[in-house]
Amino acid sequence: MQENQTKLQPIKVQGRLEELETLRLIRNECRFFMTRHTSEIQPEEQKWWWDHIKKEDYTVFLYYVDKVPVGYGLIRVENGVSWLTGGLREAYRGKGLGRQIFIHLITQCSNITEIWLQVRASVSIIRVCAC
Repeated sequence: MQENQTKLQPIKVQGRLEELETLRLIRNECRFFMTRHTSEIQPEEQKWWWDHIKKEDYTVFLYYVDKVPVGYGLIRVENGVSWLTGGLREAYRGKGLGRQIFIHLITQCSNITEIWLQVRASVSIIRVCAC
């Protein structure tokens, strides 16, 4: 597949159990690539996290290709800075979808002067201009 042929459909996570489980499974598959915390998250930990975050500080999306969940993206606002993180299932990497995820996340940030992209050192950083 070429980048311009594959379109992601973003769905904002509302906290339904099936959404949280999908988020957990994708995050666990991607944990060695795009997060600081590499331990596997269990279902009860995912639910606890969702129940205890300040919802006004977090926006979470699941991304689909042809109704198949392929990735997630998260925006966390802290002290006026938007922190972005996300993950993409291995079978969908190298197709430009990660770039689409982060461009979408950036467009969801409002009144921003800084965006920080959180990745592991072993992963190349996507250069974006948003401000």
